[in-house]
Amino acid sequence: FAMKFGATHTVNASDKDPVAQVKELTNGKGADFTFEVFGSADTVKAAYDMAGKSGTVTIVGLAPVGAEAAINAVDMVRNEKTMRGTYYGSTHSSVEMPKLVDMYLAGKLNLDDLVVRHYSLDQINEAYDDMDKGEVGRGVIMY
Repeated sequence: FAMKFGATHTVNASDKDPVAQVKELTNGKGADFTFEVFGSADTVKAAYDMAGKSGTVTIVGLAPVGAEAAINAVDMVRNEKTMRGTYYGSTHSSVEMPKLVDMYLAGKLNLDDLVVRHYSLDQINEAYDDMDKGEVGRGVIMY
């Protein structure tokens, strides 16, 4: 799935330790950029651990309220790592959303392949339940 959207490498966390897989792919150096998009303390920690010297970790996923990830502060300083959060891509939505819509309508932005399931308006409660359970990555409510 990720390769379809431009990734050069992927790791499967269900196969083996994803941090070890990234270290192996990078000859032990770690990644220059990591993105946490799931939204849990464990995946924030993993994204941090995957980053190499001078690596940037971007947290996209919104973890539950009160979730905390343990990060080694000495490692952060000595390896000059950067962590940042982003909410909706840190965009100015009133400016950038119309541009994204135009790109999509012109066929320049593939969003259709991100959609896992379509719901009718009558299925809105089911859509929210699926989202809460983590059963659907991206769903679209059709009305």
